Amino acid sequence: MQHGVVGKIAGGLQPDALVRRKLAFTVGWPPVAVAQVEGEIEFESMIAMFGGNLGPALLDAGKRFGCGDVGDAGRMVEPVLGNLERCREAEDGPTALDRGDPAGGERQAIAYALHVVEDRDAGIARTQEVRVQRMHAGLGLDSAGGGHECLPGYLSAEHALAIRMGTTAPEDIEFDLFEVEEVQKCVDCGLGHVFNLPHRHVPAHRCCRLRVARETRVRCMAQNFPEGFRWGTATAAHQVEGGNWNNDWWAWEHAEGSPCEEPSGDAVDQWHLYEQDIALCAALGFDNYRFSIEWSRIEPEPGLFSRAALDHYRRVCAACHAHGMEPVVTFHHFTTPRWVVAEGGWHTASTVDRFLRFSEVAVGALGDLIGRACTINEPNIVAMIGYQMAFFPPGVSDLDQYRRATDNFIDAHQRVVPILRGGPGDFPVGLTLSMADHQAVPADDPDALSTLDALRRDMEDQYLDVCTGDDFLGVQTYSRTRVGPKGVIGGEPGYDILEMGYEFYPEALEACIRRAWDYTGGAIPLLVTENGIGTHDDDQRRRYVTTALEGVLACLSDGIDVRGYTYWSLLDNFEWCFGYRPRFGIIDVDRSTQRRIVKPSGEWLGRVARANALIE
Repeated sequence: MQHGVVGKIAGGLQPDALVRRKLAFTVGWPPVAVAQVEGEIEFESMIAMFGGNLGPALLDAGKRFGCGDVGDAGRMVEPVLGNLERCREAEDGPTALDRGDPAGGERQAIAYALHVVEDRDAGIARTQEVRVQRMHAGLGLDSAGGGHECLPGYLSAEHALAIRMGTTAPEDIEFDLFEVEEVQKCVDCGLGHVFNLPHRHVPAHRCCRLRVARETRVRCMAQNFPEGFRWGTATAAHQVEGGNWNNDWWAWEHAEGSPCEEPSGDAVDQWHLYEQDIALCAALGFDNYRFSIEWSRIEPEPGLFSRAALDHYRRVCAACHAHGMEPVVTFHHFTTPRWVVAEGGWHTASTVDRFLRFSEVAVGALGDLIGRACTINEPNIVAMIGYQMAFFPPGVSDLDQYRRATDNFIDAHQRVVPILRGGPGDFPVGLTLSMADHQAVPADDPDALSTLDALRRDMEDQYLDVCTGDDFLGVQTYSRTRVGPKGVIGGEPGYDILEMGYEFYPEALEACIRRAWDYTGGAIPLLVTENGIGTHDDDQRRRYVTTALEGVLACLSDGIDVRGYTYWSLLDNFEWCFGYRPRFGIIDVDRSTQRRIVKPSGEWLGRVARANALIE
């Protein structure tokens, strides 16, 4: 069964307004997947309400589903056929409720919606089960007698045509994003209703006997995110502040033979412009801002701590609070002071002790203002690319140093967590980990799967093993990694390759969230602490984020504890060895003037954050 969008019919419903409210529906095109499956359809969250005289509109909907007239009933989803009439007691069909029947105890039917355009205030964030019958091609007529009351806005939970929710519906519900999964289950059922459609001359006293061919399960996720879901953007000190000359990256940018396309220089001068950037972030609609504190500024020489630098970062945290945003502080984001590297770097155990001392001083100065703390950003990337691929500092390819650096990063994370928890302040603490959707090619090749498992152990599992006692895990991902029998292979033909060298593959976020959750046994809440795309095409950015957020919604609907989404990045900035070429920001920066210009994708994502819902 192919996955796909069903089509659009949008509306809203309040249970106390069933009799007095007439709803407007719009029908979208094209139908796919469900419109081509016969049988009983179990929707996990949706569908059918008849509020007012919808006959013509729903008949048109039927045509859009390729139905033709009633004679083609085998190709329709029954409730979209038109204005059904009630038959009193069909001998082979149960009775529907009419408007005079009490609703007590019955489960509320709801609007069939791919995208609800009204009443977006409330929704659900987890899967609900509902059911609707779809008819077989054979259409026969039998006398069933009966009157012609209009089918109600709610249906009996036991009725063969009912769409039944697994739980009581809230007053307003909206649903979206259908995935179709076939379930082989045959059902026979006679239905005691006639269609009141002008294209077919069916006596009003007669009813249709229709056959249900099989059952199909459809999953539908609410477009609303749960209450309390956090929305943020992120930067890192070296990428935005400018003038960070005292760390290993500045030295790396200016080293002879450096792979860096250009030096960071003044970056986007956030050292001076942080307040306007935070104000912009808040004005767009975000509730938290993730940034890093620069170790080389705070401790420019061993044991010498800069009060001025610490006060600066206190002002950054205070600005976040002043604008109603939570400051999310990262204590190490790729850069290490030159003097630390001169004494050994991350492949030496002494660097761990130096990092712990720095962190203790920093949290002592800032902890009362911190909203959330990230210990080390993507230590797996620093170790792999710096000590294996020689693309990041220290620029070596040494397996032994790589393993020692990895062990030291893990040790540093485990030991710094209690230091940060010691405060001052009381805030969640966690690791942020670079993850990828690793896919074996071919998918069932034993050698490819073995290579994939080894790569995951190195890049992810050994970090996931030590973070289950933390307050959260930061999932960070941008694309997938295809793995063949002999190692990582290139992108798949037909997929766009982005400026960073990897595929346009936003589906990776859902896969990585699911893997982190499954691997840790659901023992730790998850946050998306980085996800985004480096592109000059802002429409492509919006498509990427939309698909990524659809994946987050799918995870939430399956009960995975995802507590927030952070887009990388707030600003176009220095993207390490790639320089300023990739454009990850939702805010453009004219570096000749340092003028900030919000992109359309930024305005849209801000609306999503304010609505706490995936909206257009």
